[in-house]
This record gives sequence, C-alpha cells and structure tokens, in this order.
Amino acid sequence: MIIHEYGYLEWEAVTGTVSTRILGGVKGVNASKMDYCKHVPCRLVDRFTMATYDDKSIFIDTYIEEIEQKRQCEAHDPTCPFESAFEDMQRSIYYTAGVEDMLLEIRHD
Repeated sequence: MIIHEYGYLEWEAVTGTVSTRILGGVKGVNASKMDYCKHVPCRLVDRFTMATYDDKSIFIDTYIEEIEQKRQCEAHDPTCPFESAFEDMQRSIYYTAGVEDMLLEIRHD
C-alpha cells in the first residue's frame, strides 16, 4: 500500500517473497520464576519444537498437548471392534517456557 499526501491509500502489487524464522534459545530461562508456569506445567523447548513452518506461514506453539497412543487394531485389519484404532495411554499438557524471549524474524526479499 502507498499512502498519498492527501491521506488516502492506494493498492500496489506485492513483489518479492517473505521468509520467517524463530531466533533465540532457552539459555538462562528459569521456568519456575514465570507467572504462567505456576498454573500449568511448563517445559523448555527449542525453536524447532515450538515452531511449525510451511511455504506461506509460521505457527508458534505456546501451549502444547501431547498424547501417547497405542494401536488397538492393526492397519491391515478389515474391521476394528473399538471406536478408535488407537487408545490414549498418556497425555501431557504444558506451556512452552520462555517463548517471550524468542525473536520472530520476518524478512522480505
């Protein structure tokens, strides 16, 4: 967009590409001193665990739920007597500690 001297906007075609990445680490982060870690468990995770990238976007996880599952029916079985082919064995819910100390870099080329 271009802002003219008269105060209105005019659209301009976008050229180039945008790339994003997370920079930083958890060195020096103390999860036990963070207010949000007093209500829900926190874990220190690296930037590769907390961010999911694709060609057009980035998703930064600040709250993670992990479910460990066990297969109840094999993939090649013709039928499965259970509601799901998998049974939940263990569930973990946690915040990603120190995410506010990470840097989101947005670069336009």
